[in-house]
Amino acid sequence: MKLGDSWPIRLEVPDDNGTLNVDLKCTFKNWEQHADRKCMRIKVTGNFSPQAAPNTASLPAKIIKGELSGEAWFDPELGMLVELALDEDVNVKRISRQGQTQTFPVNHKIRRALVAVEDLAK
Repeated sequence: MKLGDSWPIRLEVPDDNGTLNVDLKCTFKNWEQHADRKCMRIKVTGNFSPQAAPNTASLPAKIIKGELSGEAWFDPELGMLVELALDEDVNVKRISRQGQTQTFPVNHKIRRALVAVEDLAK
């Protein structure tokens, strides 16, 4: 892998409202020390939308679509991400008890960091 290389990732992610289809583009930006590890810094961009699911029709609020961007740090020695920082912009549709439909934006800032790695064979 070289600096600037990009690759797509397609995921199906479980959500409270069913399953989200997530399409990502990852780009290798550089090597850097991160949390005392030599990591690949990866730029992440993408979008997501819900899969059509018949059992979600009666939910009061549903994700219509979303976009995300951020960075990830991957430690090749560990073979896993050590941190992920994302901004999510989501459009949500809500139906009130009176039957009125509202669509509103929601922004999430997500940060996940690896705390410890444990050998399960022990």
